[in-house]
Amino acid sequence: MATRDQETAKIVGMARIEWSRLSGEDVEAVVGMLLCSLFPNAWRVRPGRGDGGVDIFVPLDAHRRRRKVFQVKRFAANLTSGQKEKIEGSFNRVVESARAEGWAIESWTLVMPLDPTPGNEGWFAEFTTSAGFPCDWMGLNQIEYLASQNPRVVDYYLHDGRQRLQDQTDRLAGVLAGRDRRSAGEPLGPVDVRSDLMDLYRAINEYDPHYRYEVSMTAQPPEQTAVHQAGLVAVAGYGSAAGGWVNVSVFARSMAALEERPLTGNLTIYPPEAGSPLAEQYRKFLDYGTPLELPEGQAVVEFPIPGGLGVSGSDGRLRIEPVDVVDTSEPEAKLVVGVLSPEGETISELVVERVERTEGLNGGYRTLWRDAAKMVWFEILVPDDRSGTLNVRYEADYIGRPPEDVVDALEFWSHSHAPNSVGLSRVYGPREYATMLSTALTQEPDREIKAIAQAARNLSVIQAHTPHRILLPSGMTKDEAREVHRIAQILSGEPVKGTWSEFEVVLNADNDLALATGDEISVAIVRSLDLEFDGMTVPVGKEMNLLEGRVSSLTDTELKVAPLADAESDAEVIQLRFDGAEEDGRVFYKALRNAQEEYEATRG
Repeated sequence: MATRDQETAKIVGMARIEWSRLSGEDVEAVVGMLLCSLFPNAWRVRPGRGDGGVDIFVPLDAHRRRRKVFQVKRFAANLTSGQKEKIEGSFNRVVESARAEGWAIESWTLVMPLDPTPGNEGWFAEFTTSAGFPCDWMGLNQIEYLASQNPRVVDYYLHDGRQRLQDQTDRLAGVLAGRDRRSAGEPLGPVDVRSDLMDLYRAINEYDPHYRYEVSMTAQPPEQTAVHQAGLVAVAGYGSAAGGWVNVSVFARSMAALEERPLTGNLTIYPPEAGSPLAEQYRKFLDYGTPLELPEGQAVVEFPIPGGLGVSGSDGRLRIEPVDVVDTSEPEAKLVVGVLSPEGETISELVVERVERTEGLNGGYRTLWRDAAKMVWFEILVPDDRSGTLNVRYEADYIGRPPEDVVDALEFWSHSHAPNSVGLSRVYGPREYATMLSTALTQEPDREIKAIAQAARNLSVIQAHTPHRILLPSGMTKDEAREVHRIAQILSGEPVKGTWSEFEVVLNADNDLALATGDEISVAIVRSLDLEFDGMTVPVGKEMNLLEGRVSSLTDTELKVAPLADAESDAEVIQLRFDGAEEDGRVFYKALRNAQEEYEATRG
């Protein structure tokens, strides 16, 4: 009995392939899959008529605007004139397709199990000389090298690898089930799960050229976010909350695997009762491709997965997640969403990025957008008549975050109420808002969110003036909020008016002030500007207080200044930002009116 290492050696050391004895379909299948193994992101296209061979496109950018093209042909003997014409025809067709569809050919390679003769090289150079892009010939030697690097592809298509794969997957399922008497193709149940993971991994990855398998054990069932892993096409999870889960993840080895062995199944959904919440969810699923969660007994699933895994039956709840659909006709990945006043003026704007696009069976589509702070989510539903509805969801995720990161989202939220409206515009160019029917606006403003938004705006202004990191607190008193607002105004260069009461200034021993009790003076006081809230004190700059008052008391060590007005509410002080070098507490004065001179003038 051969060991696993001996079996592997047998595959790697297989004899040279007799390409000329293979059917054209086998040649194109093997060579095409070898190329797709070399370029896993390649797209394989077979023309619908004639002997067009197989085109392999390797995209070089996200929108497939630039492509490497490989033309696979089955010819394994010296080329005839007719075969040369077919090659030239395939070349011309791909050039015309690129021009008509608006994408660029970065390179074109003829691929077939035949090395060129000197005469072939001259003919090839002649008809490709004016192409405008590099053209090459991948012949027998290069294909044989690819085959030696990917023996499972050759074994699967040309030898008995397909049957050995089926034998191994049945053995795998038996290992998982822990029972010897299991019929081929019989689905597994969660109670059958066993932990022989290494045997599982070796068995199922041995001969499959299209898919590979990874096994994990977790305390929770597979997460929905796992579907975004590159190449992942399915996850089969078996287990329970009490005993844990064994998860088998199935990855396509190349894009072409989904064409060679597509994943197909049957899903039967029983329509929900009319007028129920489930019926509305089902309608949105059909119209726009939104997520759908069905209770037990509402659907029957038959969905086999490579490796003998899969789902069968109607037990349990079923959740259908949307599949993100790339639409090249909608290149916009960002939008500006604005809150507009009844007069059409922009009150607040928020830049959002598209994170998902789904399509419904009835012809409509849905796009999901979010802001950079991930606090505001926009769902745009567009039915087949191309009207539109905008839904908005807010997440109050701002506590402990930098204010500049969340202030735009909070301000947008605070203004989203009647009689305002919501509009969409492009990010670039002048704002041209298109308003949409929206469920986002409340009749009354949210006063709590408005206060938080104002605090976030003020704190973001203050943050620009201090290296100390400021984060939004979990709460703020009214007095703290007023002081934060005052500091933000001063740091922005705005004068702030306030009131003051009598104060005293300690004099140095060598001070000789030319003042007397009753004199009216103008005073400028330098003060440290400190932010105090949430249990911390943060120095953010300095302010200068300007006021006018009367000397109420003067000794060798102390000066007292009182307001000119009888009422404190009339004693005004102007507070300004100060960028000078003078230290905190420095006082400047200028005499306005001398009390003694005024008395003598009155008596005279």
